[in-house]
Amino acid sequence: MQTISEKRTMNDNSQITSFMKTGFAKSVPMAFLSALIVGIFMSQAVAAAEGSSSPPKDDGEITLMQAVKQTLIKQPSIHLIETQVKTRRGKLQEAAGKFDWVLGSSISIADENTPLGELLRSSTGESVSETGEIIYGLNLDKKLRSGISLSPNIEMTRTADHSFGWQTTNEAGVNFTVTMPLLRGRGKAAAAADEMAAGADLESELLTLRHTISEGVLETVMGYWNYRTAQEKLNILKDSESRAGGLIDVVQQLVDADIRPSADMYQLKANLADKSASRVAAAQVLLEARHSLGLAMGLLSEQIEVLPAPADPFPGDASQNIPVPFTPKGFVELAREHRTDLLASRKKEDSAKILQVWAENNKKPRVDLILTAGYSGLDEGDSFHNATGSFYDNTGGLNTLAALQFQWPFKNNMAAGRLVQQKATYQRAVIASQDLERKISSGVAVAVHDLKRSYQELQSTREAVIFYKKAVETENLKLRSGMSTVIDIITLEDRLTISLLSELRSRQNYANTLINLRFKTGTLISKGKDGSAVDKKTLTSIPSLEKG
Repeated sequence: MQTISEKRTMNDNSQITSFMKTGFAKSVPMAFLSALIVGIFMSQAVAAAEGSSSPPKDDGEITLMQAVKQTLIKQPSIHLIETQVKTRRGKLQEAAGKFDWVLGSSISIADENTPLGELLRSSTGESVSETGEIIYGLNLDKKLRSGISLSPNIEMTRTADHSFGWQTTNEAGVNFTVTMPLLRGRGKAAAAADEMAAGADLESELLTLRHTISEGVLETVMGYWNYRTAQEKLNILKDSESRAGGLIDVVQQLVDADIRPSADMYQLKANLADKSASRVAAAQVLLEARHSLGLAMGLLSEQIEVLPAPADPFPGDASQNIPVPFTPKGFVELAREHRTDLLASRKKEDSAKILQVWAENNKKPRVDLILTAGYSGLDEGDSFHNATGSFYDNTGGLNTLAALQFQWPFKNNMAAGRLVQQKATYQRAVIASQDLERKISSGVAVAVHDLKRSYQELQSTREAVIFYKKAVETENLKLRSGMSTVIDIITLEDRLTISLLSELRSRQNYANTLINLRFKTGTLISKGKDGSAVDKKTLTSIPSLEKG
């Protein structure tokens, strides 16, 4: 399928051929004829250069937000962190399990054959006393996060005599025990340390997940702009190659008409070969850029092969995006508040501090106060009613118990060793956070200056393109008056192509520095209702320093 510029070239070539066949060409000065031909060619060149940077959209293109959404869905690195989050949730649930109510029950059956003394043997005529005993027990245990343990329990013992025919006895006991740690294990910081640490670790992992999502979005957006750059570069070089081929056709007709020397063709053919080599290399770069973007999106190899062309253009006019003044200070503060990797590191500090406090508490002696209150009941008889009646018949008064338990290892090396380890872990976490904050601050400052530089570079390259286009037009006018040559026009057109490529790279750099500043300040994604939220405006604008 022919492009518009190719059709125009064919039409113009036919016009030139007809012009030369009339014989009027021989009576026209060579400079004017050359100016006319090259003027037609260069008008095509400028028009092609102006339209080459924005290829038309079609239904088979992929937008920036579509690429980002695919990343959030398919990127393996994000799914890996999600599995780690699940692991942390499981550890938190496990740590909280020791504060659950625990129901226990027991039943024991025993038969005892006890030898009798001589007096009992002679009086009863039996040599052995045979008794059967059944004990039922039911208890609840609950440890509070303050360290206090609660243990209500009931027990019923049923004893039957098989030797002398005595009445079966049913004894019941109801007790409520409270164990209060007075030193080691007292308070939430000691009793619930592992649960609190697991909670901090879970929060850290969730923040790490958000940071990993930010990294995935950053890689995808930069990959998208790189893909866009490769596509537009190929279009520019295709147009350059087409113009070089068109000029060869034009000059060949002039050579055939003895208007230009045949020696001009060598440089023109060399120029075309150079343009073809550049176009082939650009096609390979486009292929690599497509695969890089596909990998960032988490696509399979067969999906990457059919990845459509990019639809979204680069961010708009840079002059509308750079605020004044534009210094790193505010952005550094923004990063300290929003960088989720830094917040995750601080949560690791919290976890390590919690375990250090727990280790310090474990060095204390163990002194527990045990308080028990309850009652006992007794009933005789073999029926079920006698068994249950022991809980409310023939009960005595209130039974109470108070006890102190003391435990203190002499050297306590285990607790001391744990404390040394936890202190080192906490110190390591603090150092890691401080070092990360230092690097983040430096990275933000560099990103701010990089954005300013890319803005200035983009302005300069845009000016260069404008001036080169005007220079081509001026050189064309000079050629009309015989003050320039075809080679001068070719050289200037090459410089216009180079300036177009430079402007393209500047637009890519500007887009990349925008997204990089977002990432460095931790404002690339926001916390949405159902998880992480990303919008196109965020991906293509400078973060706001306004509070709220």
